[in-house]
Amino acid sequence: MRHQIIELKKQNTMLRTDINYKEQMERLLKLEIIGLREDKCENLKNIIIAVGNQFGVPWEHNDIIQANRVTPKTKIQGRPRVIMEKLRSRLLKDNLISASHKRRITTTDINLKGDCRPIYIIEHLTVQNKQLLNKTKETAKNANSSTPEPKTEDFLFTKQIHHPQY
Repeated sequence: MRHQIIELKKQNTMLRTDINYKEQMERLLKLEIIGLREDKCENLKNIIIAVGNQFGVPWEHNDIIQANRVTPKTKIQGRPRVIMEKLRSRLLKDNLISASHKRRITTTDINLKGDCRPIYIIEHLTVQNKQLLNKTKETAKNANSSTPEPKTEDFLFTKQIHHPQY
């Protein structure tokens, strides 16, 4: 009986890992843009193209497959909803993330009305991967190490290499 329980726990863990991996692969072309104020008559594709151009990553309308505002699970008063976008290719996504790490922009840089706020661009992670990334950052912060925090791409690449089925 105990042996069966142990086997079921192992199988459950493997299935959860597999589901998480597949969910992350579905999000391979997706980005989150944080910090852009909402406007009733906004055109998200035009805003995203302006952000890309500001970072030096030229885009066209057909590069963006889908763009929506998404409410986070825990809504914080005064924060605008996140822009979730799906791009045509992974290269576009990686170029924008790389450019956003090298240079920061604000809402005034892309001529948006309102307060000057920083714009952040991150990879769209699964809930489990976000929790793991946050724990990693917290552990590094608590250890007062001078080690740079892990980049999302490195984290995902390492996770894919160690995935049991792939």
